[in-house]
Amino acid sequence: MKGSYAQQYAALYHGHWWWRSRERFLREVLRTLPLGPRLGPILDLGCGDGLFFEVLREFGVPEGVEADATLVTKRGRAAGPIHEGPFDETFRPGKRYRLITALDVLEHAPDEAAFLVQARDLLTDDGILVLTVPAFRWLWTHHDDINHHRTRYTRRTLRAAAAAAGFDVRRLDYFFGWTVPIKLLVRLKEALESPKDDLVRIPAGPINAFLEAVCAAEQALTRRSGLPVGSSLLGILSRGCG
Repeated sequence: MKGSYAQQYAALYHGHWWWRSRERFLREVLRTLPLGPRLGPILDLGCGDGLFFEVLREFGVPEGVEADATLVTKRGRAAGPIHEGPFDETFRPGKRYRLITALDVLEHAPDEAAFLVQARDLLTDDGILVLTVPAFRWLWTHHDDINHHRTRYTRRTLRAAAAAAGFDVRRLDYFFGWTVPIKLLVRLKEALESPKDDLVRIPAGPINAFLEAVCAAEQALTRRSGLPVGSSLLGILSRGCG
């Protein structure tokens, strides 16, 4: 993640329609999981400043791993234990988890296979990994560049990566479907003129609220049926028996 973008991440998370909508979507997803009440420790990979801990606290006791120590503040450390370092074999928490989240993190991993295997090894036998990733390489824009993404996924590629790491796939669903034509327009514009290294900004209040309402409507309408495409992809994986 580019430094200037990382510095404004907390403000975006708390104010921007995309982050607010993703949080609402994920809260509802977590409530559907067959994990029972009060899970105990929950591990959030790529947790940043522990911004998602507030949601996870509804289900258990959150802790996290964050490779970029510059993202972790005093506030984040107070929110829950955060291991500041890479998520690799050096991370040895001495326990396993019934729930691990990796929210828009896998696309940053230098070794996708090692990341997934490590996550699987840290799950209990009945544990679940919930992850989100950006979808479709043909939606690649300058936003992916400034976020240092390595790839974007489809159901097929994420299913293959998960299976190779020993996971069983419970659910793969696209979301943010309505943003796909907008992303395509951005991609076309960037093909015609060099993109600027502008920071992401929170839209004006009424526009921000409207876009969040559009997301809420899409999520309500597609809760059971899912979407054939979307700019993001949700994966729910169980440990498997391999």
